[in-house]
Amino acid sequence: MDLACDFYLPADVITDPALLTRLKELRLFPFPESADEIAAEADAFRKLSVEDRLSRMIEMLRAAKEFLDGNPAIRAAYDRYKDESEAAWQQAQRELFKRFWV
Repeated sequence: MDLACDFYLPADVITDPALLTRLKELRLFPFPESADEIAAEADAFRKLSVEDRLSRMIEMLRAAKEFLDGNPAIRAAYDRYKDESEAAWQQAQRELFKRFWV
């Protein structure tokens, strides 16, 4: 499973100790430092059953939602990023339509 993130959140942003503990239990924080460790975790994930993979992904989404909901500054940064991405996509669509579907 490949995950991508466009920004990095420093440890001091996570102010809720329960959330930090949960992220550590899910092995989402701190991010692994070595390529070998990342590869080993990816390999272990691939060996899980489909049900276990889905369960793990759902749990990661729940943790992300708690993270966003629990910190107004993070929520504001995410909303800003989402709005900027949407605006860029809409601009690209307008240019595409203007160029090819006059």
